[in-house]
Amino acid sequence: MATAITACEITDGATVGYNLVTLRVTKTDADEIAFSTDGGATWSAWAPCNGDYYEQELPPGDGARVVDVKVRRGESEASDSAACTVNSWPMTLSLLNNLPATYARASSGPLYAILGACAVWLGHFTQSVQKLRSELNPVAARGHWLNVWGRLFGVERKSTESDAVFAQRLIPTVTSPKNTLAALQQAVRAECSASVVVTELEAYPCFVLVDLTAAGAFDLNRVWKSIYRVKPAGAKVVVKQ
Repeated sequence: MATAITACEITDGATVGYNLVTLRVTKTDADEIAFSTDGGATWSAWAPCNGDYYEQELPPGDGARVVDVKVRRGESEASDSAACTVNSWPMTLSLLNNLPATYARASSGPLYAILGACAVWLGHFTQSVQKLRSELNPVAARGHWLNVWGRLFGVERKSTESDAVFAQRLIPTVTSPKNTLAALQQAVRAECSASVVVTELEAYPCFVLVDLTAAGAFDLNRVWKSIYRVKPAGAKVVVKQ
């Protein structure tokens, strides 16, 4: 499968009131991603592809803005771009008009310019807080923040998982039963296959055997992490490969 970008868009809309936007970049067969906001003159450093959503800060000021995106895997690359228009005036006007009457102002002059600049930055701060509030909810979190939630609960994103797929796996994994043999078998099967068998070794109290001989391909490190996440307290686990 060739490296490709199948969709690239700014999710905040065609016109935004701030210079911090979220891009949705869906891609295939890509390991790393980079961005440019100056027409490709300079690029960010290559970073691992984590999910489909990425935040980008646009150049200051109002007007048309374009974010160029490129992805790669090995020597194979693909590129795309997304555009929007920054218009901070509605947000500025809203904030200025809500100032107390003490700050009654003319429509021009130094004070007007200073308050306008303050309003723009307050708008940026408001938007950042709104984004942070959404990322603090594991159901709504995306990209890097979704990975943070995964690490908090001991659930790692697979390299092939998009945000949507990882979120659908994360919540059930966190809320699934724990501290039983059935829970242990379910967790290991999620990393390997339905052929995994978990049994208690009757001759050795507190010892559990996880049989992976028929599991096919798997990441042993991920299997052990899933075991430690749900195994009964005090149980000793033996893995057979």
